[in-house]
Amino acid sequence: MKKIVLVCGMAILVLLTACSNVNEGEVNNSKSSSQLETRIVDGVSLEVKQQPTRPIIENNGKQSNTLLTFAVKGTNLTPFPKGLGATDFTWKTEEGKELLIAENMTAFGDEILSGKSLSEDVYFKVPNNKIDGTLQYKVNNKVISEWKIGK
Repeated sequence: MKKIVLVCGMAILVLLTACSNVNEGEVNNSKSSSQLETRIVDGVSLEVKQQPTRPIIENNGKQSNTLLTFAVKGTNLTPFPKGLGATDFTWKTEEGKELLIAENMTAFGDEILSGKSLSEDVYFKVPNNKIDGTLQYKVNNKVISEWKIGK
């Protein structure tokens, strides 16, 4: 019985993946400016929304950087648990510099059970108002998917 359920689950996953019209290399411009294209990566649907930027004000009252925030929702489409965490994301500036998540902000990381979702925010501290770049999803230091922001 367990084998039948597992085989059926895998067949459904294959059909959903095969019938998906999501192209990992392009951004769907028909969505609102804050909603980025949903991608399916290794059996996890990644829905990313860009949140409004906020200035980072230092003790001297001057803006030192900008806080770039993305709301990430990962939904496990497989029959097996999958992991997702903030450290899987990096920010690549237009100049090619790679930034890790903001160390003084909350970070998430957890296992997602089959059919369940995990929704959290990912934060990056970027140079003043330089918010054009690429959000990258990486596994084992290999870029698996990316979303271009700005120009």
